[in-house]
Amino acid sequence: MNISFLALQNSYFSETAIKAGIVSQVSYV
Repeated sequence: MNISFLALQNSYFSETAIKAGIVSQVSYV
């Protein structure tokens, strides 16, 4: 596994998780 690919995947997952968290908070409120 390439380290740069892993870092890219991790940053993408983090960004998606943050966006999903914001959307869920807005929907919850």
